[in-house]
Amino acid sequence: MKAFEQVINIKDKLKGVSAKLGMNQIFTIGMGKKLYEELINNPVDSRPYKVYTALLTQQDIVGEVPPQVTILENTLGNIEWIYGSTGSYRAILPGVFLEDKTYFSITTSFYSLLPAGGHTLLPLLITRLDNDSIEVQSFYQIDPFEGRDGALYFTPIEIRVYN
Repeated sequence: MKAFEQVINIKDKLKGVSAKLGMNQIFTIGMGKKLYEELINNPVDSRPYKVYTALLTQQDIVGEVPPQVTILENTLGNIEWIYGSTGSYRAILPGVFLEDKTYFSITTSFYSLLPAGGHTLLPLLITRLDNDSIEVQSFYQIDPFEGRDGALYFTPIEIRVYN
């Protein structure tokens, strides 16, 4: 719920205050200026989950390099990305990814830097490993059992942990 909606809800609950007073005066009288300012300056996120939304890029075909991350939204915490093995990258945040509370989604990468030129879609897999980590894997299209580094290019990922 956005701060404005909170203000309206609280305003509606204040009975016996003249409707002719301005909103600032109503809140100063009804709930105190300090609480009013707190609601305005620090809106409460009323979603039933914390979220991590980002774009992952890992274009190094050789080398053990974790993806670069462009964070779009993060209310979850400071996720550390590490390189696991060829085509495998892990999101680490201890004790957060609970089995019955975690939802995640990743979009298939469009990879355009193939040795022979051309374009292809490379399959991606996202898996919860335990309460501490989630794994993202990228594969060759021809052999889905062979990992592929360098296949993430601004690849959208979203992780939600419900309350």
